[in-house]
Amino acid sequence: MTSDPIERYLRRSARLDRRQRIRVMSSSEVTDTGLAALQAIGRRIIPASTLGLLFCSFGLTFLGRYVIPALSETTNPDRIEVQIVEFLGTLSLGLFVAVPLMMFGIALIVPRATKLTAQWMLGEPFDDSDQAVGGPAFRDAAKVIFTIVARSSRFLLASFALLVTSGLLSQVQSNLKLFVALIAVIALNAVGISLVAFVGIAAKYSLALPAMLVEKLDVKAALDRSRQLMASERKIQSGYISVWFQFGFFIILFGLLTFGFSAAVGYIASLLQLESFAQTRVYGPMLVEIVSQIGPYISLLLVVPAFATVTTVIYFERRTRLEGYDIAQLAQETRVTRRSRFDVTE
Repeated sequence: MTSDPIERYLRRSARLDRRQRIRVMSSSEVTDTGLAALQAIGRRIIPASTLGLLFCSFGLTFLGRYVIPALSETTNPDRIEVQIVEFLGTLSLGLFVAVPLMMFGIALIVPRATKLTAQWMLGEPFDDSDQAVGGPAFRDAAKVIFTIVARSSRFLLASFALLVTSGLLSQVQSNLKLFVALIAVIALNAVGISLVAFVGIAAKYSLALPAMLVEKLDVKAALDRSRQLMASERKIQSGYISVWFQFGFFIILFGLLTFGFSAAVGYIASLLQLESFAQTRVYGPMLVEIVSQIGPYISLLLVVPAFATVTTVIYFERRTRLEGYDIAQLAQETRVTRRSRFDVTE
């Protein structure tokens, strides 16, 4: 009947699987599909994510262990100008050291996970040959991530600037203490609000990278496309509910995995008497710090690729919900391409 029945069978199976994946889903179904994608392509994603997650882990550790505690500390509590200089210096370290490390690490991970998930969703052969460091996909992903972080951080930086302004005014205008205190209170509340706004803006552009890789868009068009797909339309709800659900789910999952892995590593370290061994070595504190980061690192190694796969699933779900992408795919499959009704090679 045909020269390659196995290939024909696999091709038809891929079409059936695609019809099951590309459809309107609930938030929990999106999570299940994303985790199923990770099971299918995890061996291609997770080993390749180890280097990128090292950068992410270094950035998070530097941010959590040094930058954030140092923002509330000072060496001279009596001089406000010294405190402002220390505050700005610490903030600069966070912006120009910790954040770029995390952005670089994410740019190493997300494009590969996104592209492989898109190929899995569409039933296409896996091909991640263009995901090399420094390649077009990496550069485009870095631009998208940088743009999202820059847009998300503007309000946060403005809040910090307002906080610094209140400190300067307290030194220059001593008769305006009530006004300066009011500015400081507004600035502190704005910092908290800006953190929520940061997550909201990141959610608005969370579909930019899948749109760029699937639809071959440039950075600006991909960001606009993400905003379009996330918006509500007539009786169709916005995509923010699904994205926020995934944010909450993976934050809780990361916390649980970190607790579990850290407890396991701590138990093994106690059996090996690691602390006693570290006290007798010059590199002991560094060894203890490295061991303490194993749990969070393993958690990141699982959670970051999983979140990338789920985000890609949300991209296809939003296209299906808003644009009937599943119908377009079905029409493409049923298009008549055979020479006659007796031709069974397709």
